[in-house]
Amino acid sequence: MTRQDRAVRTRRTLIDAAAVEFNRDGYHGTTLAQIAGVAKISMGALTFHFPNKAQLADAVAEEAWATARTVVEHIADQPAPALQRTIALTLELTRLIEEEVLVRCAVRLSRERHSSTGWAEEWLPLVTSLVGQAHASGQLSGHTLPDDLTGLIRLLIGGSEVNLRNAEAAAPSDESAVDRLQHSWRLVLEGIAPSGSAATLPLPGAGVDGTASLGGASVTGAPSESLSGGQA
Repeated sequence: MTRQDRAVRTRRTLIDAAAVEFNRDGYHGTTLAQIAGVAKISMGALTFHFPNKAQLADAVAEEAWATARTVVEHIADQPAPALQRTIALTLELTRLIEEEVLVRCAVRLSRERHSSTGWAEEWLPLVTSLVGQAHASGQLSGHTLPDDLTGLIRLLIGGSEVNLRNAEAAAPSDESAVDRLQHSWRLVLEGIAPSGSAATLPLPGAGVDGTASLGGASVTGAPSESLSGGQA
């Protein structure tokens, strides 16, 4: 193994260890010595790659945001109705928070460090655009304002992260965070969809790896509607 390969592997190990420790104890409750111990890497090697805790936390966040951007870009490119893409995005972001400790850690770091470029900045521009498109194309009822729905989506995603964090200290649940968010969206759609419309929910986990198109599950009893068609 070359020196460069060892350096890359050491950096990877440190980021993975930092994600676990920051996620559990928070930014202020975690020390570099603690991370070095978990990674089984000397403090000298750690500070060679990351001179201080802030730079290590930044590296964790950068990798997490890159993962989130992949999901955001994929959803943005789908030829699907704007409201369904909005819902699909929230479900996929919640799945990332639940399944990827790197992302869950970075969300916590963003909140605790009051970062100027954080979690919401990765997906909020697309949500704002899609909600505006949904409003313009008649996918929302007349009394549903785009800004109000965007604010609600921020609360839904934030609430998913808080619930997951609380669940880490409680008994395991048979229901995933994505399932719980789908239940919330069914209630939301009752209020924001035009009367008589067959609003649909995307299937969780579908399409983000590029192997399947986004799909819809009806919440009104009407036939399921594919998200690969319809007005964007």
